[in-house]
Amino acid sequence: MKAATEKATWVIAQTNSNMPRVHGDGFIHIEDVTSSSLTMNPSWNIFPKQTMKIAQRIGKYVARLVQDGDTIQVGYGSLPNAIISNLEGKKTPGRPLRAVDGRNRATDEEESH
Repeated sequence: MKAATEKATWVIAQTNSNMPRVHGDGFIHIEDVTSSSLTMNPSWNIFPKQTMKIAQRIGKYVARLVQDGDTIQVGYGSLPNAIISNLEGKKTPGRPLRAVDGRNRATDEEESH
């Protein structure tokens, strides 16, 4: 987003204190904004119970594709959690890894203590 605003002729922003704060390269200084508006709308809520049901269904389908001994990579969130929870009973080539840091080094529970 920042690269786009640096090239743009006009930058129009909407601010909302109810939206969650995100990290990364998404910050824009107010001096770089041509026009802005303030809103107090509640943040979006995408039916969490329905979303979890859908994630569990997808997780079951994906788990059926994983064969004993396969290695998979998953990220963070409800869908990766659903996939992992449906892998119960599968034989893995090693212990499950918890995360991969920014330098692609595997970190697991034992290393985090």
